[in-house]
Amino acid sequence: ALNRTVICEFLNLSGYRTIEADCGEAAYHLSISEHPDLVILDVMMPKISGYDVCRELRKQFSPIELPVLLISAHSEPQDIVAGFDAGANDYISKPVEKNVLLARTRTLVMLGDVKRAHQEADEKLALQKACHQLSRYFPRALVERLLNHEQPDEFEASRRLITVLFADLVGFTELTDRFEAEVITDLLNQFIHEMNHLIESHQGVLNEVMGDGLLVLIGAPAALDKHSQAQEAVKLSIAMQMKMKKLGKDWLAQGLDHNVKLRIGLHQDFATVGNIGAENLIAYRAIGSGVNLASRLQADCPPGFVRLTYPIYALTRETFIFQTLEECHYKGFHHPHRVCTLDPEINQFAF
Repeated sequence: ALNRTVICEFLNLSGYRTIEADCGEAAYHLSISEHPDLVILDVMMPKISGYDVCRELRKQFSPIELPVLLISAHSEPQDIVAGFDAGANDYISKPVEKNVLLARTRTLVMLGDVKRAHQEADEKLALQKACHQLSRYFPRALVERLLNHEQPDEFEASRRLITVLFADLVGFTELTDRFEAEVITDLLNQFIHEMNHLIESHQGVLNEVMGDGLLVLIGAPAALDKHSQAQEAVKLSIAMQMKMKKLGKDWLAQGLDHNVKLRIGLHQDFATVGNIGAENLIAYRAIGSGVNLASRLQADCPPGFVRLTYPIYALTRETFIFQTLEECHYKGFHHPHRVCTLDPEINQFAF
């Protein structure tokens, strides 16, 4: 008991927290319940020997999961071999030198640090794999926030200022009547892949894919001030149009005799954004008249251009060149909206 007390006090003074057991049986149960970073056992203990405790622990824990240090008055080679055969990580003979004990303790505790580092790395890798798989079906920004254990109320429906981008391929429907479904699917996959890369690089979220149309949100779920939203939305629109121009040329070179172009509508407004649906079927969506207006703008936009409302124009007119503002009436809206058109060719070097 004296040796055990002295060892505990020494380790406590060295910065370790110790728990004492007065017999082998108690040592075993404490090791199971507390799962310490290191178990130090005397070979000669009441009821159960240190060898036997070590053997029982090895049935449940590997040497890395639970290191064991045996202390014994016997220092013959066969005694040391018996200790390692029982599953011990290390073996110290009495009388115990404090410096030796501290060095062995420090080394064995480091095994726990290594184990935790491996666990953290494995968990991080698992999260990355889960994020990669889920982001094939859901917006990456939303998946990352969910996997990072964001609070549930982060996704509850709430009213917030967002920028909505609607994009639609013009002339793509005609292709579906003239080419095999596999060809159309490959083209759509290429289009969505290229556009989603641009969307993510401009702090946007590809919220919905509707056939050959895309609905993009900027400012949700990650908050972004209105000026940054507008700037990123216009930059994204220009980048998407320039990428679509290249894709169109590539498709023509592959034998598609129809020049497919992109129309884009932009609007910034307040909308209800968050989880919409039933308990067992939930979608992250934006609802509001502003979302509908962005869709109308896209339908009204000349192919290859960007159509946007005054709020976007006012926040970005110092950076980009726009055509003349005009008042337009759109279905479902009782009052006219001030809108203008942006030519991506003229603005491609504006940022």
